[in-house]
Order: sequence, then structure tokens, then C-alpha cells
Amino acid sequence: MNTMDLLSAAYHPTANEFYSHLLKQPGLSYDKQHQLWIAARAQDIEEILASPDCAVRPIGEAVPLALQGTSAGEVFSLLIRMNEGDAHHCGKMVMQQCLRVFEPIQIHQTSKQLASKLASELNFEEANALNHFAQRLPLYTVASLLGFEPKTLPLITDAIGQFVLCLSPLSGPTEIESASKAAQTLLTEFHMLVQTQTVKPNSLIAQIQTRAKELGWNNANAILCNLIGLLSQTYEASSGLISNALTCLIQYPDQREQLSQQPKLIPAFVTEACRLHSPVQNTRRFVISDTVVAGIHLRAGERILLLLAAANIDPAIHVQPLEFDIARAKHRLYSFGSGRHACPGTAIALAISHSAIEVLLAQHIAWEQLNWRYRRSLNGRLPEFFTKENE
Repeated sequence: MNTMDLLSAAYHPTANEFYSHLLKQPGLSYDKQHQLWIAARAQDIEEILASPDCAVRPIGEAVPLALQGTSAGEVFSLLIRMNEGDAHHCGKMVMQQCLRVFEPIQIHQTSKQLASKLASELNFEEANALNHFAQRLPLYTVASLLGFEPKTLPLITDAIGQFVLCLSPLSGPTEIESASKAAQTLLTEFHMLVQTQTVKPNSLIAQIQTRAKELGWNNANAILCNLIGLLSQTYEASSGLISNALTCLIQYPDQREQLSQQPKLIPAFVTEACRLHSPVQNTRRFVISDTVVAGIHLRAGERILLLLAAANIDPAIHVQPLEFDIARAKHRLYSFGSGRHACPGTAIALAISHSAIEVLLAQHIAWEQLNWRYRRSLNGRLPEFFTKENE
């Protein structure tokens, strides 16, 4: 790979080879063309994520310039995962605590029911059915846990698909306009849900409302915006996790047969697929005050690209890191962050993917006829499936 491939590695077929090369270099490296630091080693990434001097957004730009003054920008400004400081601390506690309430088995059961119904509506003789399944199941599951009725799930899913367009630097004015319209639709649907008497007592949204009152998170609009944020995180990361696991089913027919006979191995399979083919390949941090990180003096205003996918295959963490091994004794996943920036929905994403693989293994799918390409993205590894005859 050349320098330009630094930002295209997420959708490059041989990304892990590039990351392995970077892992042989000590510490951070600097990319002059893109004017940013690169962190690949797990130890360095952990230190950067833990540093209060390395923030999610650059100094003076809490909302991307292209989104300012739009409905999508209003939602973005209230997302706790995109903001630092005491003002967002309470909201983070509420979301983290409530997302960890659900047991993986409960999520798996809910998701499996939805997966079975969704699979019954699709024709898996067509490769695009896998794309549709992987994209919709995570959102159906999380929206159901929130408390939305089944009839509303397609609308919510389509709106989130439009909203996430604004989160990509690759999006232009047309995508941002669509995202803003979708943001209004989503806010309307959430308002309707919380203002009626239809909120289920055990739903995620009911638990968030209760915990928010207990901890003093009184900004109702911020709560709704962060529920949209939760679904937007689910959209690509969880569907990417399912799709990357499917590429492993295609690549390793022996393990596919083993999983069919021993479904209890599916969680380990999904975790290893996530480690080796991370759905979230990288994230960024912005230095907000002069500091020393990983032995490097960094100045306020500098940028760091954290290669989470590289940390997943760091030989200092995993033995034979490029081998796909579902019997691996220990996994340390950096796909969903680390430390204070660890995603509280990791267990949910893994449980949904578990149910997806379990249901798909029971379908009549011509695995040997499938191939895939990666959708263009700066930070997500997002396979799209097609039949070999259509290459």
C-alpha cells in the first residue's frame, strides 16, 4: 500500500497486511501527507483513549462545519459519544448503565426471533438477501429493545440509514439534506413513543427515562438525540460485524459445518471474526492541549488516527494474530474502543451477531457461489455480497 492507502485501508482486501507492517514500527508514526499521527499498537491506542488531552472532536468544532445549522447537526451536538466534559458525564452514565442491564441471552433470544421472521421473508438464492438481512437485523433488535412496535421497525431502519450519511466525511450537501430530513422523522417517532402510554415498562427506553430522572439528566431532547445516536452506532458497526462473520463462513467451509453441528461455538466464532475483521477499523482523536502520549510530544491541534483493527492483530496481545482460531484462549477486542471510551453496547452487538449466524446457518444458502466487496468507507469494514457469476 502507498500513503493514500492509509485512508482506504478500511475497505482494502489486504488491510491486515498493511497493519502488520505498521505494527513492526515502534510507537507512533507521522503521515506528512495527511498531517496526522498514526497509532497502531494496542498499548499506544489504550494510552491515547485514556488521555484527557485527546478528545473526540477538534478544538472549537463540536459539530462538523458541514452540519452546522442543520437538523442533523442539532442531533450531533447532543450526542454524548461525540462530546467531552462534565455536561455530558451524566448522560454517559445513564446510557452505559442501561445498556449493560440486558443479559446477552435476553438479547440473543429477542434477536433470534426477529432474525427468524426476517429470514422467512427473504429469498437467499439472491446474494442481496444477505445484505438486507445483515443491515436490518441489528436495528430491528435494538429498536425493539427500545420499545418500538414491529410495524414501525422498517421506518426507523430506513430513517437511520439516511441519518448516518451525515456522519461520514465523504458525504456532500445532498446526503446531509437527506440526513436532516431523517433526523426530523426519527425525533418525531421518538416523541410519539415517549409521549404516549405505549412505553413498555421493561423496555430500554423506559429504563433510560427512569435512570435519567434518578441521576438528574433532565434534557429530554438530549435523551432522544442519544437514542438516535444509539441506533446510528448500531447501523454500521453491528451490520458490519454480521457481514464480516459471513465472509468467514464463506472462507472456512469446515468451520461452517462445525458450527452447524455445534451451535455453542458460534459466540467464539463471531468474536474471532470481529477480532480479525474488525467492523470498525479506526477512529480519530484530536489533541486539545500539549501533552506526551506514547513517548511523543504532541501539540494542541494535532490529530491522531487510531487503527483499532491493527490493535486487534497486535502480536503483543494475540499469539499468531493473523490466524483465524475460534479456540483462541483469550480475546481482546479494540473494535469497540477501550477504557473510558469502550462502547457499552459491545455485548449487544455480539449477541445480535450470534443470533444472525445461528439463523443463517439453517437457511439454504449456496455459500460456494458467494463473493463480496467492501463498501467505500473511511472507518468501517462493510462487506457487500454478490454471486460469483455477477462479478
